Amino acid sequence: MTDQPVQAITVDEHASRLGRLIIDEIIYAFGGKRNGWLQKLATPLLRNPARHFGYIAAEFYDQVNRLGVSQGAAATLPRFKHQVQARGIERIPKEGPLLLVSNHPGGLDSLGIVSCIPRNDLRALATDVKFLHQLDYLERYLYFVDFKSTGGMLALRDAIRHMQSNGALLLFAHGEVEPEPESFPAARDEIARWSPSIEIILRKVPETRLQILTVSGAVQAHYLRHPLTLIRREPARRQKLAEFLQVIAAMLIPSAKTTFIHITAGAPIMTLEMDEGRLMPGIIQRGQSQMDGHLEWVKSISTKA
Repeated sequence: MTDQPVQAITVDEHASRLGRLIIDEIIYAFGGKRNGWLQKLATPLLRNPARHFGYIAAEFYDQVNRLGVSQGAAATLPRFKHQVQARGIERIPKEGPLLLVSNHPGGLDSLGIVSCIPRNDLRALATDVKFLHQLDYLERYLYFVDFKSTGGMLALRDAIRHMQSNGALLLFAHGEVEPEPESFPAARDEIARWSPSIEIILRKVPETRLQILTVSGAVQAHYLRHPLTLIRREPARRQKLAEFLQVIAAMLIPSAKTTFIHITAGAPIMTLEMDEGRLMPGIIQRGQSQMDGHLEWVKSISTKA
């Protein structure tokens, strides 16, 4: 991982490359095969929103290189018709080893979170997918997990080394997309399935402060209920499809509704102050309790609006 500037690339080249890749991802979300009949049929319809997406991503490239990933994310979110409403952000420690553990409803939740974290040393554990590898300017900020035992452990080892150097790490603790909390009550139960890698990191770097993040609103209920999502059987795949429908609408429809990502940052906890014998049960309990309070807060601000 390096902090050197990445190789220059023109906006048109970048937009074209990312546009092709996002079409691949959309076709896959619909259950089609890359270069299959569905892609050949749908590509002409998807070309314009995909190119628009590509140009926004190219601008993100410029923002990240000039301003850093946090300010780059904050500047890019409005282009996707997203806004962040957050509370507790002032609690985020500005230095020292920090493990930020979050649920993961998908959509642009990661961009929303990153926009709120005022640390240039922030890194994240990310799924090893082709699209993210093409965002080469983000590789400085990511440890890729390929879900194989060796690859996963290598990424975790690198993340631990970063924290031992007083860095900050963002971890989506479930490992996969979780139910959207504002639409599915089951989101609370999924916290019980958070990865034990949290405990591994905390034990390896005991001076770490743990901070739980709760995120919701990243995928609008309207798209979660869209008839096209019924193409997929598994709830997680339906939610992924809803994400793409939401992005496509933002690219094509000027009057598309703004997506409000709601984020709560809990109070930082020193690892040494936690019950050593019950680290994961305590973290899960805190995460579930915080989600309860988070949803009450979302309900209150929605009522005022």
